[in-house]
Amino acid sequence: MTHILLILIFAAGLIANLAWTFYLFRRNKWFRPGPAQDLAGFETRMERLMTEVHRVTSANVELLESRIDALREVGGLADERLKRIRGSLTDLEILLNRIHRVKQSLGKPSDEADGEIAPPPPSPVRSSRGDAVCGLYRQGLTERQIAQKTGLGIAEIRFLLKLSNVEGRAAAPAP
Repeated sequence: MTHILLILIFAAGLIANLAWTFYLFRRNKWFRPGPAQDLAGFETRMERLMTEVHRVTSANVELLESRIDALREVGGLADERLKRIRGSLTDLEILLNRIHRVKQSLGKPSDEADGEIAPPPPSPVRSSRGDAVCGLYRQGLTERQIAQKTGLGIAEIRFLLKLSNVEGRAAAPAP
């Protein structure tokens, strides 16, 4: 009888283990998909990811291209305005020279006789910053040194020097 009881307990344990194994198998605790199933899922996820990356990249490229076009347009407008300003400065210089010649032809030898100030000599750059930068450059300072002294950027210094057509420099001052 003990043998039968042991066999029944053994059979019940075996059935319980089989039932538990089947339950876990159904719940995917032990079940792992095969390589073909795993690879197909991976490929699908990668395709979706690549599609999303492509979409976002295309949107960003279009945005960058539109911004580049806008910057080119603004640059063109700035160039046009700069040309107009230069033309206006040239016209003003011509007008000042004509006024000066007319005053001289009317018998006034100089403007200082009336207490007026004579027109300044023609210069493309008429700002105190431009004059200061040109003066420092003529003294022999480098663009970087001028930037440190004036607090201006190197690009602005180069622009001001280019506008003023600074050609020569004086020898660097002796310490």
